[in-house]
Amino acid sequence: MPSPTLRIWSEHLPLSELASPPLLRLLARYRIHPIAALRPDADLHLAATYIRRARALDLQPGIWPLLSPEQGYWPNTTTLPLFAPYIRNLIQELLAREAVPALAAIDLEPPLDALKRLHERVLRPFVPAPPPRHAPHLRPTVDLPTARTLLDELIADLHRLTIPTLGITLPTAAHDLRDGHNLWQRIARTPWMHIDWQLAGIMTYGSMLSGYSRGLLSPADARYIHWRLLRHLHTHFGPRAHASIGLTGTGVLGDEPAYSSPTELALDLGATLHAGVHDVAIFCLEGILNDAHPERWFSALTRATPAPPSPSLRTRSLQTLAAATRSILLTTLPR
Repeated sequence: MPSPTLRIWSEHLPLSELASPPLLRLLARYRIHPIAALRPDADLHLAATYIRRARALDLQPGIWPLLSPEQGYWPNTTTLPLFAPYIRNLIQELLAREAVPALAAIDLEPPLDALKRLHERVLRPFVPAPPPRHAPHLRPTVDLPTARTLLDELIADLHRLTIPTLGITLPTAAHDLRDGHNLWQRIARTPWMHIDWQLAGIMTYGSMLSGYSRGLLSPADARYIHWRLLRHLHTHFGPRAHASIGLTGTGVLGDEPAYSSPTELALDLGATLHAGVHDVAIFCLEGILNDAHPERWFSALTRATPAPPSPSLRTRSLQTLAAATRSILLTTLPR
């Protein structure tokens, strides 16, 4: 069995800290490759320094291009007309500074404002939604085939520059792999399934699935649900399959449930490896660094071994419900 490639997302950690030699040496000690969020206001001198220093330690420094929150944050059918030229310009700026990223991560999710509305209405129904702080920005929107073309062209350009790509999206997209219908990708407005990624992955955040279920699902239930999705992913993509696991800290929504110790995270990694997925990223670096002893997280991850999770009555019931829901949506939603 091949040794896993371990990566770690860094969304909110300042680039000055990520580029610091002590932190990069810590990651190099455990062979954990960082992926740095780069927004339009990022200091590209620091970004280039991070890439060059990480490469000097034989790490594979990745970049995670993001738009501003007002622009929609993630690439999707609404934001790709802005995102594609942004990442091309970003890459050229980095190349001009002699900093070639070892990976470009394309994180396909619905527009941030839409996800926040869902979060307030569904995931936090008893908390009054705060008033908007600014008027929504009008953005160009394209249909799914056009968005796919924009992505195809962007990914081809990155590959011509010998920059590997990771296309990652919501876990529900793995259901689309089984029957070839891009149902959940259409709903989320995120073309992903037919792009020529060098790594193709889904987010399997056990702490979020169990935490947002308000006790309906345990971390073990979430682990089994994600394990089944990762098996579909591995069947379809083989060694190109990727999984992101966590959470160890909050993301852009600000209140995502996170693990408080490495135990559950290491179990998630064991289930991921058992599903056949050996390229894995942890979300997130800043969450682990908030621990007084971050080494215990890294050590637990490097000791994880493949292990299958067990189903429960709840997960079997949810499988039946999910299959029925998909059948209904496939017959009622327009193609």
